[in-house]
Amino acid sequence: MASLVAKVLIGGFVAIAMGQAIGSHMTASQNGGREPFRNKTPPAQQSEPTRTTVSTEAENSEAKKIADGTHCVNGWDDSFPPLKSAVKEELRNPKSFEHVRTVWSPVGKDGKFGLVMTYRAQNGFGGMNVENVGALVDAKTCQFQIASARTLTSRLGS
Repeated sequence: MASLVAKVLIGGFVAIAMGQAIGSHMTASQNGGREPFRNKTPPAQQSEPTRTTVSTEAENSEAKKIADGTHCVNGWDDSFPPLKSAVKEELRNPKSFEHVRTVWSPVGKDGKFGLVMTYRAQNGFGGMNVENVGALVDAKTCQFQIASARTLTSRLGS
């Protein structure tokens, strides 16, 4: 049998095909004494995670986010969107609102965590003021109530 050697360019790699196929079905004598092409990656590394493994990891991650309240917080700027909206509604010029930062405490035994949002907004004279507002947030439902500095510092044990 005449062997046909062809160079095939696949994704920047050159594979040499001998015969009518890459050689996976050829015997060693037909393939010039070389072992047929096989994927050399061990089976443990070849297998993809099963859907149950992936979904279980995702569920655990989501449960952790709910338990520590991070699902309530915007991952982009660490703000608490419901509080931002409530503050904007109370401003003279809601378009002047700028979120500066939000810090929060760990979730307490009651399932709530405290947070303080710092923001800038235009005052009645056109100047920009920096203000803070605090809130107690239910870690599971993300419902909040405005809280005083005294309440929030007592949660931190300060």
